[in-house]
Amino acid sequence: MPYILEELYDKIDAADTMEQYHKIVPEYIEKLEIEGYENVADEVRMLSEVYINRFTKQATFENFENSKKKVTDCLKKRASYDGSFRINKETK
Repeated sequence: MPYILEELYDKIDAADTMEQYHKIVPEYIEKLEIEGYENVADEVRMLSEVYINRFTKQATFENFENSKKKVTDCLKKRASYDGSFRINKETK
């Protein structure tokens, strides 16, 4: 898999706020599409949605964390098909 997926993984993993996350994801979706990885871009787009719970900030934060995990798991799964992805974060 290309370096762009590793870079995306690292940036998403490091995003501490929804603001950071919502800035990173669209930028990389566009990059993925330009590089010809439309399927990956579509999957990231779908998995990166964060549902806002208007009643509790904690639930919204949990939704954010779940979304991050889904996207990083997706990227790790795609990497396992090729074996060249250098993500060594299995402890997360």
